[in-house]
Amino acid sequence: WRLVKIEPEVQDIADHFGLDERITGKLQEALNTRPDPGTDLEVMWEILDEARNPPGLTMIKVKEMLDGTFRMGEQKDAGVEVLKDKFKLDERAAYKLSEVLSTKPNKRDVLKALDIHLAASNNPSALVMLKLADLRRDVPLGEVPYGTKGYRDRPYLGNYDRDGRRIGRGERGEDRRGEDRRGEPQTAGEVPAARGDREKGDRPDRDRRDQGDRGRGD
Repeated sequence: WRLVKIEPEVQDIADHFGLDERITGKLQEALNTRPDPGTDLEVMWEILDEARNPPGLTMIKVKEMLDGTFRMGEQKDAGVEVLKDKFKLDERAAYKLSEVLSTKPNKRDVLKALDIHLAASNNPSALVMLKLADLRRDVPLGEVPYGTKGYRDRPYLGNYDRDGRRIGRGERGEDRRGEDRRGEPQTAGEVPAARGDREKGDRPDRDRRDQGDRGRGD
């Protein structure tokens, strides 16, 4: 790579994304083996513009160019097309996903896991873009939280833990069983007075008031 001639267009992308001399030379070498280096370079601008680590991602793309797998997203993958139609993925998300999965030997397992995650997402296209970095590094997607829409072992009825208890809502029945109508806790053994008992207890007071009123009237 030390002896390769760096084209001005390649030097521009190197200066913009902070590629060192070695990575720039490697990129130029890889582009020299490609049938359409101009288009490849345009795609590299788009890819590196979204990269967290442009130099590291450049070396990954250089390897793909040498292996003949670069821009494989342009070759539509049947499994990705199924997800695209099912979850209404936009063209950009589908392209990026096809590109990443083109080099994965476990592509079928990844698509199966993605199906579950996308079913639980309110924005499947955004979720695909969010997961691309993990997919490139072969980071497992993990499980969808129990009880969400993507959980296949039971219908979606809200969020529950593995013991079947509702998450995020209090035990309302248990809270109220220990309180009377005024919201005051009842002590153990205390039984609310019946209506008839309360009326009997109030009757002597009413009788005394009636007698007092008749005495004043006389």
